[in-house]
Amino acid sequence: MLPSGEAGHIVLISDGVDTCAPPSSCEVVADLHAQHPSVDIDVVAFGVDDDEATQQQMTCIGGVGGGVTSSATDTTQLAAQLRAATSDGPSSVRRE
Repeated sequence: MLPSGEAGHIVLISDGVDTCAPPSSCEVVADLHAQHPSVDIDVVAFGVDDDEATQQQMTCIGGVGGGVTSSATDTTQLAAQLRAATSDGPSSVRRE
């Protein structure tokens, strides 16, 4: 469903570690980004500050997806991160 050869932007919101592996979500995103290099994937990790495994996974996804990873601890921060991610693309997402 992704546009072939056109720029695109995906914002992934996650509240926990991938439980559907294998393959890992980071591998899936790496393959997706390799097939569609003009599609950037940003990640907003919601309420995972105390979960190091989830933080590492979200950072991996943002990195291999050509985007950035940010975090939000409450709904106000989540709304701000989503506004930033959807306003001007990945460069506007605040890292926290």
